[in-house]
Order: sequence, then structure tokens, then C-alpha cells
Amino acid sequence: MNTRILNLAAALHCLPALALAQPPLPTVPPSRPGRLASVPAMPATVATQPASSPASTVGLAQPASGAAAPLLVPHTKAPEPKAPKPAVPDASAAATAKGSDGAAPAHPEAAAPINIESAGYERWTAWFDARKAAAKAGHGELIRLPVALRGQGWGCQCPSAYVGASANEAVPGPWLSLNFKNLDGPEAGVEGATFLAEGRLTGATEQEDLRNEDGEPEEWLYTLQVFEVERFAATDFDGDAIARVVLTAAELAEVVVPFADGRSKLVVVARFDRRQADALAKADAEVVRLKAAGFSEAEHFDSRRSPRLFAGQEVVVVGRTADSASAKALLARAKQAGLKPKVYSGF
Repeated sequence: MNTRILNLAAALHCLPALALAQPPLPTVPPSRPGRLASVPAMPATVATQPASSPASTVGLAQPASGAAAPLLVPHTKAPEPKAPKPAVPDASAAATAKGSDGAAPAHPEAAAPINIESAGYERWTAWFDARKAAAKAGHGELIRLPVALRGQGWGCQCPSAYVGASANEAVPGPWLSLNFKNLDGPEAGVEGATFLAEGRLTGATEQEDLRNEDGEPEEWLYTLQVFEVERFAATDFDGDAIARVVLTAAELAEVVVPFADGRSKLVVVARFDRRQADALAKADAEVVRLKAAGFSEAEHFDSRRSPRLFAGQEVVVVGRTADSASAKALLARAKQAGLKPKVYSGF
């Protein structure tokens, strides 16, 4: 596991500093070695599932506040189209209604997003335990976690990766065995790195034995939760280290057809958290305004259709193009119209 982690720097340093019409997080000063360049993270707010929206989407306001998580993460493979799956009961409620030991939950709201920097250790680790219980029950969720790699100067022999917002946590969160098998390019890592990782707990664990030859100290035998990372973005957390369920087991069973028309360059002007009840209505209104402004190819879509984007967002674009030159031209036109567009390679 350490071999995988110790190679994470190359891939994370390849991440572009991206923003979607809102200020980026503070970047790390050059004087702080062993840290990663930041990319923007979006405030995490989760409400109810959005109401249904017309199948045809028709044009813009400024990007809404309260959207969730960074939009784009490079080095992800486009999944092969899958045949429809039978509906799977959502284990989120079950996992929070009953702990892994069968006891009543300490925190019934555990399926909601939780700030691991402010919620208190016992409360947010109870949230994490519910996610483990769901995975072990075979109803795993797509979750997004703040992840840290331990920094220098620790007084123990410890694993590298854990759930956390800082490389120098006084009490590190659950230890993780990070599996980057779904990512293109080299697996990479650097001491002191922090990043937002989207993926799945498998329900499996691994042991890492860092004890001395005499088996001491006993506490240096660690149990790591296996976490399959599908997307990640380097960031510095500043009070905004939000852990969340992105897609429930039932939502993961839904069939979402990815784009396959070759128009992978996305000129994005807005995005909305799909768990907000009015997300699709807002996206519809955006597209109506864009079309009225002359952007005839404006549309909005579920970010799952573009596998290099973080899931759980409704993305509004003035258009999608097949080549960078056309995307740049559309970008310039959108800027002239007073918009704040960004170009992303979505798949």
C-alpha cells in the first residue's frame, strides 16, 4: 500500500488549478514543501433529491452558490456502458438506522454531509462507520472524503493515508488503503498531501503490521479500510473538509448513458448540486437565458454523463465542442456576453 501512496505526487501535480466562476482556495506557499497545488473546492450543501425536469433542456444566470465539490478531475477512465441493473435498496437509511454492532445510531442524520473539522471526532467517525456498514452489507455508496497523507515528524510508525483535513492531525481519522486502479497515469503520493477523493469503500480491510520484530508496540498493527478512488482533486482544507454521500446504492444502480459524440470540450458556465430540490429548475432557467442570448447549443446534463467530472452535479454549458480551437472560440464569445465560462475536457 505504501508503494502506491508514495507514488501519488506525479498525478496530483498534474491536476490543473480549476475554478467555476468562484474564487479558488488559497494555494500553498512555495516555502511549504511536501504539499500539493490547490484546486478549487465548492461548498458542500445537500438537501433533497431534485424534482423531475423536462427531458429537453432549453438556455443563464450566474453560477449558483452552494454547489458541491470540484467539477473536474483529470486522469479518470470513461466507464463502459452497462446494461440496466435491477434496483438495489438504498442502504443509507438502514446503515444509519442501525450501527454495525446492531445498536441504535448515535447520530440519525449521519447520511447527510458532515464537516469533519467541526462535527467532532466521535460524530463524524460514526458517519464513516455507517458508510462501512453499507459497504459490508453489499449496498455501497459513492462517497467523497477529505484525505490526508501523514506528514513528517510523527512519533509512530503509521500508515500513510487516512480520512482527515490535515497532514498533522492530533487524532487521525480511519486509516485507508487507497486503490487508484480506475485512474489513468501513474499512482502518486507525497508526504503531507491533502486532497478530496471520490470513490467507494469496498467493505474489505487490509492489515499493515509496522510493529518491531518482538511484536511491539501492539498498537502499530493497523487495520485499513480499502477505498477505491475514482476521482480526486488536490486541495488545502480551510474549515470546509466535507465528507458526503454523493450517490446512494439505488442511484448507483441507475443507468446514465455517457456522452459518445466526441464533443468532449465543455464550456461550462454553471453547476448545481443535484440534491438541491430546485437544481434542475435552475439549470433549465440557465439554459433558457443562454438560448435567448444566442447560444443555441446550450444544454445542461447530469455530470455522470461525463466521467471526468465529479458526480452529483447538474452542469450547464454554452456548448460542447470536439476540438480545443472551437472551444476557445466559444469561450471568448461567452466572455464577451458577460459570462464567466471555463473549458474542461469532460471525457
